[in-house]
Amino acid sequence: LPYAVSNQPGMGSFAEFPHDESGTGPFLPEASSLNHSAIPQDAVASYDVEITTLDILLREFKALRATKVVKIDVEGFEAGVLEGAREFIEAVRPHFSIDIHTNPHASGDTSGPVSKILQSHGYEIERAGHVFLCSPRV
Repeated sequence: LPYAVSNQPGMGSFAEFPHDESGTGPFLPEASSLNHSAIPQDAVASYDVEITTLDILLREFKALRATKVVKIDVEGFEAGVLEGAREFIEAVRPHFSIDIHTNPHASGDTSGPVSKILQSHGYEIERAGHVFLCSPRV
């Protein structure tokens, strides 16, 4: 789907490093994001994207109720995606694989805010390196 997912809908400017045909430049997916103020603007391609939430997508696409696993790798904005997924989490009860990153809004990483949100929904969390494997309690 042609959306960025966050905690509230709207529009945003997304910046990403273009593909390097020569293979000499690094592949930097972690530098591609909605929050790209630290990226040199002459080094990236920027374009506007529609931002939505998982809750809104669930209302628009009923087939999402069949979701079994959700992978979240959003370079520090994991808690934001989960904040916009409260209805989705309760209705669908999927398993999550969530990459934990440096928190762009506070010191440390995003493990604390992510744990707090998921535990409030009755999830068990197992850490495997920098990834949270999250399962709904039965």
